[in-house]
Amino acid sequence: MSFKKKGQLSKSPERLKHLGNFLSKLFWKRERKAEKELIREELTETEKDIKNLNN
Repeated sequence: MSFKKKGQLSKSPERLKHLGNFLSKLFWKRERKAEKELIREELTETEKDIKNLNN
């Protein structure tokens, strides 16, 4: 089963010994991608807030 822990942005896949390295790489790739998307969303929200304050 895959679970999402507190502080993680993506779910970790089920761990199987013969796929351990592959799934580990896949998990961290998803985690980095989700973190980048979260940062982009926060930046666009702050830009919108700044524009609204200036008007």
